[in-house]
Amino acid sequence: MQRVSKRVRPDIWRFDELPKPQPRALDSDLTKFRDAIAEKNAEKAWSIAKSFRKAPPRHLCTSFLQIIPSGAFTAYSWSPRAFKFSELMRASNFGLNSTEYACLINLASKTYKKPLVVQLWENAQKSNIKDIDLWNSYLAAVCDADSHLWPWTNTSEQSVGMDVEVVLSSMMEAGVHPNIRTLELVLASHARRGRLYERCEEILTAILASNDIQVSALTTIVECFAFNGEFSKGFHTALECAKASESNPSRTINPNNKRGIQYQLRSSSGAQFWFSCLRLCKTTRASNKTFDHIWSQMLQYKIKPTWGIYSMRIGFLENRNRFTEMYDTIPLILADLGEDGMNLASSALQRLVIGLANTGNPLLALQKLQDGNKLGVYIHRDVEPFLNSLGATREQLALFQEDDDEDTLF
Repeated sequence: MQRVSKRVRPDIWRFDELPKPQPRALDSDLTKFRDAIAEKNAEKAWSIAKSFRKAPPRHLCTSFLQIIPSGAFTAYSWSPRAFKFSELMRASNFGLNSTEYACLINLASKTYKKPLVVQLWENAQKSNIKDIDLWNSYLAAVCDADSHLWPWTNTSEQSVGMDVEVVLSSMMEAGVHPNIRTLELVLASHARRGRLYERCEEILTAILASNDIQVSALTTIVECFAFNGEFSKGFHTALECAKASESNPSRTINPNNKRGIQYQLRSSSGAQFWFSCLRLCKTTRASNKTFDHIWSQMLQYKIKPTWGIYSMRIGFLENRNRFTEMYDTIPLILADLGEDGMNLASSALQRLVIGLANTGNPLLALQKLQDGNKLGVYIHRDVEPFLNSLGATREQLALFQEDDDEDTLF
C-alpha cells in the first residue's frame, strides 16, 4: 500500500522554532547612528557615518547635518566632514533639501568660502527651492549679517558683503515672505555697514508686532548697537523691546509661545542672551557700571548662572583687578554648579592668588588661598616660589603654612 505523507496544518506551525534572520551589520550601524543623532552627539555619529558605503535613510541625513557644530571655530573642523557626507548623499541619488543646503551654506560662510556659498545657492535655485530658512542662511552669509564673523577688534573695517536690500528685494520677487529672523539679519547687515539707524525704528516696530519674538532677536539688537559703539543703549533697547512686546495691543499671541519673551528671558533658553551681553562687555571694554548693571538685571530675572556665565564674570573681574568680588564668586560657583564647577572655582582661585601677588599683595594672596582651601578648593600649582619672588619671605610663608595642612595647601 502506498504511504501517504501527512501534511502539516499551517495553524499548528511552530513559528518560534523557525530560524530568525540575523541583522545585517549595516542595520546595527544605522541603529547606533540614529541613537547618536538622538543624543546630539555629532562626533559619535560621524565616527559611524564615515564607514558607510551608501547614505543612510534620508531623514537621518538631514538630522545629522543639523546637529553638526557650526560655531566660528568648530566650523573649520566640521566643514570638511559635512561636505564629505553630502557627497555620500549625492552618490546615493539624494538631492539636497532646503535644510541641508542651509546647513552647508552656514558652514561655508563660517570658513570664509564665499565662492562655495554662491555655488550652493545657485544649485538650490536650480531646484526651485523656496524656503525662508534657506534664504535667511544665504542672506546671513553674503550680507555680513553674521555677528560671529564681524571684526570686533577693528569695527572700522569696511564691509565687502552684498547690499541686504538687494537680496531682500530678490527674496520678495521670488514669493518668499520675510520672517522675524529675516528682520534680525537686515538690522545686523545695516549695523555692520555703520547704517544702524537707517531702518532701525522700522525693524524694531516690526519685531515688536511679531507673535514669535525669540531671545535671538534681543541678542541681535544688543550686538548691533554694540558694534556701533552703543552697547549700553543696545542692552536697554533689548529689554524695553521685551517688555513692550508683551504689552503691545496689536500683537497676536502665538499658541506655541503663549508665555512670551519675558518668560524666555527667565528660563534656561534666556541664559544665552545674558551670556552674550556679558561677553560683549569684555569685547567692547564696557565700564564696570555697565557690567554690574547687566549682572543685577540678570539676577532680577532669577537666572541661575551657567558655567559659561560664571567664567565670563571671573574673567571680567580679573581684568578689572576686582579680586574681592572674584573670591566672593567662588562659593556661588560651588553652590550653583556643584562638582561641575570645581575646576572653574580652582581656576578662579589660582587667578585670584596670582592677581593679588602681581599687584603687590602677596600676603593677602596667601590668605585668600587659605580661605579657598577651607571651602574645599585647591589649586594645582606650587605658588610658593612665585609668591616668594614677589615679596613674601620664607619666614612668612612658613608661618602661613603652620596654620594649615601642607599636603592640602598646595
